[in-house]
Amino acid sequence: MSRSRPLGTGTTFPVGTYPPGPVGRREDRVLSLLFAGTAVLLAAPSLLSVNSRLIAVLLACFLAQCVYGAARSIAAGYRLLQTIFWTFSGCYLAVPAIYQVSTGQAAWGDDFIYNNEDRLLVTLLIINLAYGMFAVGAAGRSRAWDEQRYIGTVRPTRSVRQPMVDKSSGSIAARPSRRSSTLIPVAYCALSFMLLPLVIIRSGGISTLVSSRGERNDVLAAAGISQEISGGVAVAVVKILPGALALASVYILLLRWRQGHRPRLLVLIAAASLLFLYSNPFANTRYIAVTALVAPLLVVLRPRTVRSMAIVAAALVVGVLGIYPLANAFRAPDAQAKTIALADIDFDGFQQLVNTREYVEDQGHTWGHHLGSAVLFALPRQVWPDKAVPASIPVAENRGYRFTNLSLPLPGEFYLEFGIFGAAAAMFLWGRGWRRLDEAWAVNTDTVAGGIAGYLAVAQLGLLRGPVGSIVPIYATTVLLLVIALRAARPAKASRPLNLGQTTRRLGPTRGVPHERAES
Repeated sequence: MSRSRPLGTGTTFPVGTYPPGPVGRREDRVLSLLFAGTAVLLAAPSLLSVNSRLIAVLLACFLAQCVYGAARSIAAGYRLLQTIFWTFSGCYLAVPAIYQVSTGQAAWGDDFIYNNEDRLLVTLLIINLAYGMFAVGAAGRSRAWDEQRYIGTVRPTRSVRQPMVDKSSGSIAARPSRRSSTLIPVAYCALSFMLLPLVIIRSGGISTLVSSRGERNDVLAAAGISQEISGGVAVAVVKILPGALALASVYILLLRWRQGHRPRLLVLIAAASLLFLYSNPFANTRYIAVTALVAPLLVVLRPRTVRSMAIVAAALVVGVLGIYPLANAFRAPDAQAKTIALADIDFDGFQQLVNTREYVEDQGHTWGHHLGSAVLFALPRQVWPDKAVPASIPVAENRGYRFTNLSLPLPGEFYLEFGIFGAAAAMFLWGRGWRRLDEAWAVNTDTVAGGIAGYLAVAQLGLLRGPVGSIVPIYATTVLLLVIALRAARPAKASRPLNLGQTTRRLGPTRGVPHERAES
């Protein structure tokens, strides 16, 4: 008889094999440390050229944190949001930071920004503390985590739809009807279509929707529609709501199909067409376009294994360091695709973190003004004249930049708003929230948390790039629409007692069978 390796839940697996996504294995920790050490060794030539050894050590620590966090998330097999968080942070912040500091080059011609070593040192301390607190918040598993259910969901032994059981009462929960689960996404698609004529008129024709971002913004600004000029309802109806409705419709319809419902094919095609018109990469930011494309793709593919997580991380590395600079060609008619340049304007995130530290030295903390304005984005400026602009604008103005619509990663904005301890607390809560959503994504997308995780996994790219004031109005609207649809389609409370004997005789002996489609 072959020996077996016990699992905490009582399940055994043959020697040399493991359940998908084992959490906390010593081998995973060692392998993750090896990956982090290898990354630091590869960066050693650049780190050794940094004048201050302490700054070099802090840069190496930041890179090691990102690589270790990504490797641990991949090894878990189901931590989609954390995998994307750590991988993007490493590619967008850690790697460019090492290159820029070691070469003395920075975006926007500001090559003197890294000459102040004291400011650079404090900035790196803040970043390492913030990301460290995220790692602490995301570590481990919650008490509600059911690894046995996760294993059965990823690797079912038999494709049988089991009754949905209410654990609190031991009763069978009533499933939502097909009509109730698709009515809201159909309504979203219809509303998005009804707004199309208004969007076309305000945008100066349908060709403007697929022209360029600069041209469309100029047309809308001439009509008095922009976050800086009007804000509130005008921006929401023309620039935000139509695309959010189309994306929510596509996302929910695909989610229902993934859960076993027959798709509303005509509605799905119509919603996808509207989504392209409203969120294409020609007239929108690259982050909005990527979210509109990749979030539905994640619903279809449902990555929840070690291999799929590795593919997601590898695709993100190629996307950030390769495709992202090339996509600059969509920015304006005269824009050109660029090869990777780690000191270019596409990688100004770390530079803006240093600028944020300088702003705090000169002006002090803003104590929630920018984040509060982002949350209340729908409030017109006529009602709130002191409504803040995106935080990156005053930060860039304080540095004397001519172009101020820059990035500002959310950890830096937390520091700008609440100080170092407030940023640490916010990052801890962020990590704890992502841990909960990852677990929900792993076992059941019928819940609101599990269903929305795929969208937030991609939307966080915009938050990590920032600023919040430019991103939250779009993302918050989409999240609200998704939550409404997911809550409306939740299974009803237990409808009748569960007869375990009768259920077992009818279904036969099954082991770890999910009520969703099996992984491919």
